Amino acid sequence: MFGLEGNGNFISVMYAHLRRSGWNWVTVIVLMFWSHINPITAQITKALHDQLYLVNYTPDQGLSEASVNTFLVDHQGIMWIGTDGGLNRFNGYEFTPFIKSSDTSSISNNSVMALTEDGQGTLWAGTWNGLNAFDPVTQTFQRYTHPNGSGNYAALHYDSARNYLWGGTRNLGMVVFDITQRKFLETPEYRSQNEYVEDLIPITQDSLLVATRSHGLMALHLPSGRTGYLTEKDGLLSNAVSSLAFHGDWLLVGTQVGAQLWNLKSGERTVYNRPEQGIPKNYVVCATADSQGNFWLGTDGGGVVVITPTTGTAQNYQRGPLGQNTLQSNVVRDLYFDGDENLWIGTYKQGFGIHRRSFRRISHVIIPESLKTQDAENFSVSAFHLASDGWLYIGTDGSGLLRWDGVEFERISLQPSGVSSYSESILSITEDSQGYLYFGTYGGGLIRRSPAGEVYRYTDAAGQGFADAIIWNFAWQDTTRLWMATFGGLVCLDLETQAIHSYLQDTNPYTSGINILYDVEVMPTGEVWAVSSAGYFVLDPEKEEITQWVSQQHPEIPLPLDFLVSMHRDRDGFLWLGSFGEGIYITGQRQKAWHFQDLTRRVGNKFVYFINEDGRGVVWLGTNWGVAGVDKYSGDITWLNAQNGLAHGVFNLGASLVVQDSILIAGGVNGIHFINTYQAREGMEAPRILLESARLDEELIPLKREHLTEPINIEVPYGPQTLSLNYAALDFGDASNIRYEVWLKGDGPALHQHGSQRQVSYMNLDPGTYTLEVKASYQNSLEFPPQQLVTIHVVPPLYMTNGFRIAIVLLLVICIWGFIRLRTRTLHQHRKRLRSAVQEQTKLLNQQQQEIKEQNDELIVQNEELISLNEELQTQREVMSVQQNELERAHANLLKINDQLELMVSDRTEQLKRTIDELNKTISELDRFVYSASHDLGAPLKSLLGLIHIARIECKDSGLEQHLDFMESSVLKLEEVIKSLIHYSRNSRLEVVPEPVSLVQLVDSEYDSLRYLPGHQSVEMRNEIPKGSIVISDLGRLRMILRNLLSNAIKYADLDKPNPYVHVRFARQEYTWSLEIEDNGQGIPATHERLVFDMFVRANEKADGSGLGLYIARESAQKLGGELSLSSEEGAGTLTKLVVPTSESAPPLPIQLATSSLAGATD
Repeated sequence: MFGLEGNGNFISVMYAHLRRSGWNWVTVIVLMFWSHINPITAQITKALHDQLYLVNYTPDQGLSEASVNTFLVDHQGIMWIGTDGGLNRFNGYEFTPFIKSSDTSSISNNSVMALTEDGQGTLWAGTWNGLNAFDPVTQTFQRYTHPNGSGNYAALHYDSARNYLWGGTRNLGMVVFDITQRKFLETPEYRSQNEYVEDLIPITQDSLLVATRSHGLMALHLPSGRTGYLTEKDGLLSNAVSSLAFHGDWLLVGTQVGAQLWNLKSGERTVYNRPEQGIPKNYVVCATADSQGNFWLGTDGGGVVVITPTTGTAQNYQRGPLGQNTLQSNVVRDLYFDGDENLWIGTYKQGFGIHRRSFRRISHVIIPESLKTQDAENFSVSAFHLASDGWLYIGTDGSGLLRWDGVEFERISLQPSGVSSYSESILSITEDSQGYLYFGTYGGGLIRRSPAGEVYRYTDAAGQGFADAIIWNFAWQDTTRLWMATFGGLVCLDLETQAIHSYLQDTNPYTSGINILYDVEVMPTGEVWAVSSAGYFVLDPEKEEITQWVSQQHPEIPLPLDFLVSMHRDRDGFLWLGSFGEGIYITGQRQKAWHFQDLTRRVGNKFVYFINEDGRGVVWLGTNWGVAGVDKYSGDITWLNAQNGLAHGVFNLGASLVVQDSILIAGGVNGIHFINTYQAREGMEAPRILLESARLDEELIPLKREHLTEPINIEVPYGPQTLSLNYAALDFGDASNIRYEVWLKGDGPALHQHGSQRQVSYMNLDPGTYTLEVKASYQNSLEFPPQQLVTIHVVPPLYMTNGFRIAIVLLLVICIWGFIRLRTRTLHQHRKRLRSAVQEQTKLLNQQQQEIKEQNDELIVQNEELISLNEELQTQREVMSVQQNELERAHANLLKINDQLELMVSDRTEQLKRTIDELNKTISELDRFVYSASHDLGAPLKSLLGLIHIARIECKDSGLEQHLDFMESSVLKLEEVIKSLIHYSRNSRLEVVPEPVSLVQLVDSEYDSLRYLPGHQSVEMRNEIPKGSIVISDLGRLRMILRNLLSNAIKYADLDKPNPYVHVRFARQEYTWSLEIEDNGQGIPATHERLVFDMFVRANEKADGSGLGLYIARESAQKLGGELSLSSEEGAGTLTKLVVPTSESAPPLPIQLATSSLAGATD
């Protein structure tokens, strides 16, 4: 393990080691970002603790209670938060609380201590008063209470291999819940010491490691239930184990007296229980591990501790000076990493905080208060310079000059010799080729510091010709001329001659305010560019010509030139211009003409304080809204602000520096930021969008979805109605910065809307299929593709369907065709009638003249018709003859087929008879085997029972006594099954032997013979059969029926009821007599009632019987010619009725029956 030196900070130790190896502080900063330390916002000082930058939530934002105990992200991406005041559902925008109430469907207790989710997506919550399953459709809970009492749950684990839920409680030890059967399992082996369980974690799929308060670590093998313990005797730090975390080869054990890190591969153990080791408070309440293998510990009063196993170092984070964005309480109850590697920290009485993954791209350094001057209000950092001596020089606005080596800050005096007062406001810093440093001040002119530490001040009094003493920025031309942007114009210092030249005096009407300069750049052509509060200009130093650019002179330029404050020439030669409230612009020269590009539309009307460029060509802008990275080649813009870990959003003009191509150093009113620009642009993913609810005219539509990314299908009827859809981008901690664009796409033009609202409504959608696409993006940030959330099917009414339209068209076609056909037929008939009338008139006109001829012709025609009819009759006779022959042949074939069918039926009948005989023979042999085997097994079982009894007498070992009890119980169960088989065999083999039977005595004797059953003494027996009631029946079968029915009434008696009973009643009818047995026991579920008379069926899954009792009873009743029926209601009781026909041939009944007739017992 690494030792800790100096102020106890790991960065200090690492830096000291690297400095001895000759590495400078810039390399250290790079390593900080590229190692696992880059999530840590560091404050390098002994006086203050390091800080975690958080987005915090309290009851002021809707959280139900301020003490947070546990977190869980479900399969849809929703965060669930357990508090001391109920369970909260959080989508990044609002909290939905679930609080205990008088309604039994609410959560069982408001102290929610543990959460998990099973394989079906059901959320389980462990509280101080039991286990709860959440129903997302009804938004209610199903409560489950352990038989040994209400569990006070501390941890839950879902066992996917067995579909079990393992719960660690503080009063019942470990409990196991079968999710399939929805019941708790008996687990005496896990409760032998009545463990007070604090935490549990899975080590493998079949093993758990359990933290107990007094017995150390318990290892639990899930399939077998075997347990093992690791205590202080085995090297454990303390038996009071409070938390566990596991990653790779490392196990972190948190106790009430510190933490212990175990290397499971080598066996090495390291203890952390002292403040100098990074743990100010030893009680480790919770622990978890991140994806890099670092262990995060929550303590009871000492904040958060991060242990890196590979180095053995520990880092402590407590509530600090970052105000609302720091840890709000040092009492930490839970730590949780979600799927996006965001860290959730639950505290006592101060809500919870989210340390987003994006926060780890930024380090925030606060300068120690001891270095602040009395007159300075805060540490406003205004300038940076990485000097050739390896120090980072830092200019402040009021607290003078500082330098930093990565560990310690050092104050550097710039007071010239013999000067009593000088400016403590450093606005700019630069260095020449000889190692001399130059400082531009506010009101103090130019100051030079030699490598030896000598200070020289350039002032107006010395005659150097300064126009003003406020210097905002520097630019070098070659190595001999230093250009300065001042509040008195443009100034150039010639290092060879030490002469100072001033430019841009206020001499013409267009240069009003031009002497107030903020930034300066020297172009490769030798031109000097400067920006001011009145535009910008270009100076040719050789010709001393000035080209002026102001809004009044150039109205054709689409940008305001009135107030420019920052400027940067990128590596491609483009000049970036930042304004004071009007955004950012890019200018470049093409064919000797300057062209401007307005980026304000993308970046916004921001105050651009500084402009800088990293090694990948991304230009970074410091604005009043945050830091923006503009990719010149793709056009993407990355925004970093308070939601990304930026401790403030107000920077100073020109206060930025890029080192090692990827580290942007930015200064502002509250300190220094180190931003890894490469990492800042990595992992920028589109926020995941969840369709939260859908309503049709305020009626909730059920949403069926297994996972967040699965699209949903909704089917709604067509009509005058409103469909409302609610959605949310699951970006916890940055939801207020998200904007949405929504498209509803169908057959027509897409419906589009955008804004920050999370609901869309559509009225009276036409029938068809629509898709809803939603794009969520951060304000002024990268553009992401839209995500399809839902497919909407608007079902048309019948009259709007294509089928209906086709049917209407077909009907019209048929009607038209019918009309045309009818009209054609009518015309044809009319034409036929006209033709007939004409012919008739013609005949009448020629009749007299052609009468003789017509008569002759008529005779000829008649003669021909007779001949034709005669030929037709002859043809019909021949056809009938042929048909007669065919009928005769068919009749003969039918007779033949009939004979064949009769033979086949006779053969099949004979085969079926032989099969039936063989089956009857087999059944008879089976009956004989069952009877013989049952009797043969009975004797060994009785002998075995005797041996068990002898062993119990001779052996006093309690452990063996328990095994003998189990053996005896098993033998008795087997004996019960054998007796049932004997009864069944006897019932099927023996003939019915009718004899007089006294029902009163039979019922009493059978009930008395069952007194060995548990609960016999607690059940009241009411024999309501009139004395002297005699029936003629088979005594053995009646005894068998009564014994099964009475034993069932006792076995299934509800002993929790105040008066459990069994009633027996008798009734005689004209042709039958009946016997009723009624009880108020547990009853039979409706699903089992129709099955209870089947073989091997038990009415209750918890029963120990063979499942043959009621089957044998009904078979016996049927042997008597009667019927056995049953009606039952679960929880109310059971009524069984035996109806037997009266024997017409029974002998006269005697006045008294000998009791010996009932004394026979059946096996």
